[in-house]
Amino acid sequence: MAHPSGGHGNRFNLKHSFAEAYAFVGTAGVKFRSTTGEHIHAQQGWATDGVTPTIVFRGERNVHGNACKACWGFRVNCNKARVGQCAEALDSAIKGTSFEIPPSVHPERVGPKIKEPPSVSADSLNAWRRQLLRWLSKIDRHPVDKEGVVSKIKRLSAVQTVLPKETAALMVTVVEMRNTTEYRFKELTRAESEAARYAWLAIVEWAKAQGLEADA
Repeated sequence: MAHPSGGHGNRFNLKHSFAEAYAFVGTAGVKFRSTTGEHIHAQQGWATDGVTPTIVFRGERNVHGNACKACWGFRVNCNKARVGQCAEALDSAIKGTSFEIPPSVHPERVGPKIKEPPSVSADSLNAWRRQLLRWLSKIDRHPVDKEGVVSKIKRLSAVQTVLPKETAALMVTVVEMRNTTEYRFKELTRAESEAARYAWLAIVEWAKAQGLEADA
């Protein structure tokens, strides 16, 4: 399972929404103690899809996991990692009521560094390409054997009612970004990552408008 598939197990009594908690963490991050007394550093992050915002909980020795909107309030997150002790403490800490913890360990703003979105990974690009192929197969009424992805996109875009040319151009961008990471082992620059990320978001919007569902 992956974000944002939804949380598991029991829930705690939420005082604040995920959006409020995400904004509270901010670009600088916050430090507090979990309900089990461990020092936690919460930071804004992204799920492996490169699109879903998350709150990452880093403990004294390792990363406990993260929470997104879909699993916020659950004891176990979308990836079945136990983060409830961190999320519940953060939720309470927003009002400064961190489970009777002494003031010295109440939430503390840390560092002025702005956290930038991570580079879009090869795994994310491969996942996007697989989903793109499934959507294309659903709208392709006359498939051609042994046809490349880009060729398929260009053929379908020749029929405006099937695939708009602007959407086709975005699809080609995602496919070519995937190819360069897969075959040339290139790590995308920040600008290239943002281009791929927003191209994919626009493709998803197009798919939803066509009634095409993303596979689980």
